[in-house]
Amino acid sequence: MLSHAADSQDRVQYYTKDWTVAKDRNSVKYFVLISKLNDTAHVCKFYQAFGPMIRLETFKDSTLTIPHGYYVWYNKVGVVDSMGFMAEGKKHGTWGIKYSKRFERLEIREYKNGELLYEGPPKSKLDDQAENPDVFSPAIYPGGTKEWGNYLSAGIEKANLFAPLRRTGQISVAMMMVIDTEGVVRTVIPMESGDIYADTNAEYLIRKSVNWKPAMRNGVAVRYTFMQPLSFR
Repeated sequence: MLSHAADSQDRVQYYTKDWTVAKDRNSVKYFVLISKLNDTAHVCKFYQAFGPMIRLETFKDSTLTIPHGYYVWYNKVGVVDSMGFMAEGKKHGTWGIKYSKRFERLEIREYKNGELLYEGPPKSKLDDQAENPDVFSPAIYPGGTKEWGNYLSAGIEKANLFAPLRRTGQISVAMMMVIDTEGVVRTVIPMESGDIYADTNAEYLIRKSVNWKPAMRNGVAVRYTFMQPLSFR
């Protein structure tokens, strides 16, 4: 079986158009990137060969049998179609079923341990961000926006993870970042996938950044979510 590893935590498997194991590169139609984030988070990312992601699945165990974490589905051009969280194999919390072009949730489903509680448009703002600038300040990278841009630009120039698997031309991605109350980037998910090369390098850059100054609401640190577009040439 063909395989490729970026480091000890990642491996890529190759499949044919009917999802049988590819024996040579000419028959490859899909990639599957399997990554270990930690002992209880094992992520599988399914890609079109030299194209965007198809879906993302997260498991609690290394045998990939207990769904636990984010699940994301993408349309044919790699834009998020629906996503949500699985807890011990059951849908839990808010699932986005339909998104705007700016990745805002237009339709949701609310679950509690697999039970559907609500389906329809968002009833209220669903994250920890507030609209009143007098009481809310966003998370800030050390040195501000300019230094964050410099950090990303320098990293993009050195990007080399899965370089043999990248497609040609400019590749654009949009990454959802979640920064916790301690300023640590906890979640990074492509909302617009480019390919295995662009997605992986973008996630690597964002996760390896130093701690941010956390977002604040009424003087209390809160979780902060925002979108980061990136382009790889």
